[in-house]
Amino acid sequence: MQEVLLAQQQLRFAQRQALIAQQATQLAQQQARLAQQRAEQEAQRAQQEALRAEVESQRAEGEAQRAQKLAQRLRELGIDPDNLG
Repeated sequence: MQEVLLAQQQLRFAQRQALIAQQATQLAQQQARLAQQRAEQEAQRAQQEALRAEVESQRAEGEAQRAQKLAQRLRELGIDPDNLG
């Protein structure tokens, strides 16, 4: 009789350990999914920042071209754009 009770207790203990292991696995999987989501979000932010930098670079390049054209036009009119101010 005691052997049966002991076996039942051991079984319950093993079942609890299995449940704990299963919960730990689920938690680890959830943490992995969250880490993956954070990595994807960070990659998206990096892409957005790169796009913003490219747009800003293009804007600055356009402004520089406009300034060069204006300086050229002033020179054509006989005005030295470097001595304005």
